[in-house]
Amino acid sequence: MTGSFAISLEDPETVAKFAINIDRYKLPKDYYANYLKNLAAVTVDDIYAMAQKYIRPENATILIVGDRNEIAPKLDKFSATKTIEFYDNYGNVPTKLKAAPAGVTPKTVIDAYVKAIGGEKALNGIKDIAISRNADTQYGKINMTTQQKAPNKYLMNENGTNDRSENGVRWCKSKIKWNAR
Repeated sequence: MTGSFAISLEDPETVAKFAINIDRYKLPKDYYANYLKNLAAVTVDDIYAMAQKYIRPENATILIVGDRNEIAPKLDKFSATKTIEFYDNYGNVPTKLKAAPAGVTPKTVIDAYVKAIGGEKALNGIKDIAISRNADTQYGKINMTTQQKAPNKYLMNENGTNDRSENGVRWCKSKIKWNAR
C-alpha cells in the first residue's frame, strides 16, 4: 500500500483527486501528508479487531468459478447449513443436464452442423467473413470490425469514444490494413 501511494503522487490527476477528497469527505487538511505515518501505525491487532467488528462470515457470499463436480465437495466446510447454491453464467439456477446419447461426440455434432448448413462444399465456398463487435464500457464505447477475404486477406478496424469527456473525444482509432495471413 505504501509503495502504490508514493507512486500515485507522481500523477497530477491523483494529487488533484486527493485535494477534492479532503473537501468532499471532510478529512483533516493533513490527511494525505500523514497517510504513510498513520498507515505504518496500524498493527496486526488493529486489523484483527476491525475484522472481528465488521466481517460477518455468516453473511458472506463466496463466488467460485469452475467445474461444479470438482469444486462442490470442497465447499461444505464454508456453509453452516451445508447448502451450496449453483448458478450458470447467466445467474440462473441450472437445470440438470441429460447425458448425451450414445455415439454423440464433438466431431459428430460438428459434422451434423456442417451438413445442416449445406455441407463441406458450401462451407468451403465462403469467401468473405465480417464480424462487428460493440461494447459500452465505463470509459466509453468501443467498436471493432474484422473482415477476412479469401484466400488470405485480413482487415481489422477499431475505434472508440470516451463518453466521460465533454465532447466525446475519440480516444482510440487504429486500422490494420489488408494483410496476407
